[in-house]
Amino acid sequence: MKQLRSTRWLALGAIAAVAMLVLAACSGGSSSDPNGGQGGSGGSSLEALLSGDNAARLTTLAGIAAGGAQQVGVWVSGTGAVTVEPDIGVLSFSVETRADTVAPARSEAAAAMEAVIASLKANGIQDRDIQTRQFRIQPITVFREIISGPNRGERIPEIVGYLVTNSASAKIRDIGTIGPVIDDAAEAGGDAIRINSISFSLDDPKPLEVQARDLALEDAMEKAQQIAQVTGVSLGDPVFISESGGSPLVTQTRLDAVLEASSGTPISVGETQVTMRVQMVFPIQ
Repeated sequence: MKQLRSTRWLALGAIAAVAMLVLAACSGGSSSDPNGGQGGSGGSSLEALLSGDNAARLTTLAGIAAGGAQQVGVWVSGTGAVTVEPDIGVLSFSVETRADTVAPARSEAAAAMEAVIASLKANGIQDRDIQTRQFRIQPITVFREIISGPNRGERIPEIVGYLVTNSASAKIRDIGTIGPVIDDAAEAGGDAIRINSISFSLDDPKPLEVQARDLALEDAMEKAQQIAQVTGVSLGDPVFISESGGSPLVTQTRLDAVLEASSGTPISVGETQVTMRVQMVFPIQ
């Protein structure tokens, strides 16, 4: 209640301020009569200012001056979506090796990754579509419990080996070859391979964004027309339009199962969606 009263006084104060500024502008060009009174033009200007459409404009200006205390017009939002089959797949994979010391662990990881990359290239994947995502060497630590002596029962860390992880991704442009690509990569990497996930998207979503944007604008305008028809008001041209969205929804599938060379890996591409959202503001005439 206190906030409502503060907003109301702020709006009234803004109206008074705007009125005083306009009145000062009107009176600045008028002349005084010999008796010290103001000429009739100033009074008539003030009456015109505070009547009819001018009063409504003053109220609108006051709302803006009050920091958006009121929203003027009809605000609507619209959504447009286009659903299609994705045309690219992105395979996320890694190799992981362990050894007592760093050198052999790193060497084994390098050999495994080279074999996987060679299999990817053999399936037509270009160098520009293969990207390293992460390379990490970390110790493998266990905690040993002291079973005798003054520190009996304490647990102390001990490094027992090293883990090397090399993660990468490959963009598969021929989406029909995803299954064989995964099978060959799994065979090339051996026990070191980790197939993390496969995601599907669009190589060029721009044309679909145009279609989705058209649908979103049509949706918003239909809503505005419905509101105007039901409420019996007339709307002017939109004074504000904003949009968001555009990125295709990525369909991601985890591949946690053990891949066997004797059986092909079935992959279902499914559908992906490009969505655009708009917001529009129409003035009430």
